[in-house]
Amino acid sequence: MVLKFDAIFGDKLVLPIGKSFGVSGWSAVKSKIEVSVGQQNRTTISSKTGRWHVQFDPINDGLQVYSIRATDGTDSISLHELRFGLVLLLAGQSNIEYEMKDDSEYQFAKQQDSQSAIYYYNVPKIEYVGEDGTVLPDDLPVSRWKQLSSENMGELSAIGYWMSQSLKRRLPGTVIGIVDCYKGGTSISSWVPKSTLENNALLAKTFVKPFEVATSGKTDEDYQSELHMYRQKVAQHNYDLATFQAAHPDVSLSDAKKKVGHTPWPPPMTPTSFLRPGGLYQTMVRQIRGYTFNQVIWYQGENDAQQPDVYQTMLAKLIQSWRKMLADSSLIFNVIQLPGYADEPFESWAKIRQAQLSIAQMIPNVNLISGSDTGERHNIHPTSKRKLGERIGRLVSNQGYSQTPLVIETKLKGNDVIIGIGQVNQLKIDSDTKMMIKIGNEWVPRQVKKLDEQHIILNDCSGAAAVRYQYVNYPEMTIFNELGDPLTPFSCRIGIGG
Repeated sequence: MVLKFDAIFGDKLVLPIGKSFGVSGWSAVKSKIEVSVGQQNRTTISSKTGRWHVQFDPINDGLQVYSIRATDGTDSISLHELRFGLVLLLAGQSNIEYEMKDDSEYQFAKQQDSQSAIYYYNVPKIEYVGEDGTVLPDDLPVSRWKQLSSENMGELSAIGYWMSQSLKRRLPGTVIGIVDCYKGGTSISSWVPKSTLENNALLAKTFVKPFEVATSGKTDEDYQSELHMYRQKVAQHNYDLATFQAAHPDVSLSDAKKKVGHTPWPPPMTPTSFLRPGGLYQTMVRQIRGYTFNQVIWYQGENDAQQPDVYQTMLAKLIQSWRKMLADSSLIFNVIQLPGYADEPFESWAKIRQAQLSIAQMIPNVNLISGSDTGERHNIHPTSKRKLGERIGRLVSNQGYSQTPLVIETKLKGNDVIIGIGQVNQLKIDSDTKMMIKIGNEWVPRQVKKLDEQHIILNDCSGAAAVRYQYVNYPEMTIFNELGDPLTPFSCRIGIGG
């Protein structure tokens, strides 16, 4: 095997400043590999599969441009224009995949943007790799690190673009590196190792068994027939939507989809489908296993509305498996809480938001960034990503709050419920804001009043056992901190914290 770096290691790459980092690649089996970065030199022996990995001490220089050189004694390879800065991994499904060229402010941003110290890499969206090495799709473009500019910004995640601009303003002089690893329409079950699902009875029943049923005993002709029928449904939907929009040009896409319906999804399952359990973990996530990141931005959950009750377990498994794969047990995860969207089963998105909140409260170094005040009622892909992207940039910049406001304490005091809120110095509450309390088996509303700048109070709550706020698919947020970040929707028993 020819000596080479992993594909993500290329010219113009960015690695984390001030953090131990790895470099990895492939060679002939059991070869002695020497790798150098700056004044550091490392030696290792490649494995029986030819894989090698070396670890370097932190480099704190964000101004110098470095090279990486590797040799096996016969061949030598080099990478150039290595910089050190803030490196962020953006991962998930369609709303973080949503490209800047489709953003409602793309043309404005394109006119404003100039070349800056922001670099990005898009992980190839490989769906399947056969035993013979066949890769699907077979027409994927070659990915490489690029410096962000007005000419190429359209292919970057819109969330990533607005995040990068926020970071650029807050961290002048800091190089920003963005790695995109996402694919639309995917369940969280595609992004964890298949063995993780198989080793948990509930997850196996929810994800693995249905896949096995859907792909057992079928011929190629069966799969082609199912795919043909699915494509016909999609074509009919697209025709109906275009016809309606032509007849009603003033109606928004959101309202048009409310009338016509949404694009049929998912497509029929096949053995090579990227929707298969563990599929994208194997074909996409493992492409980055030798890299080093400062933080992860995880924005996903839309495609799990049919099984929201297992999302908390799945998200915990994903964080655990990714940290293990990246050999970084304290890697920061920023979980983006789902925006508003009405067209899903009753409370399914509310349940996923609650799962995301619970994980942020349970697992160290997990931050919750709520998008609950964004979204469109009937459009699962909001066309404006600026508000959420800039919020993410501000919160990951390590300047002030690390996450959006969330409840840290609830207690019953006399007949009143006192709720303590974190990540806030000055509460902003809209008039006539209400929360729901549970008395017996009934949820009843209570007026929200500000007790002080970090606490609210609900009166007349004798016998209340639980409280919830905007626990619906499409929430209307009315409580914010002084920066305009929303209090996350929540549902919890009274008596937590304190």
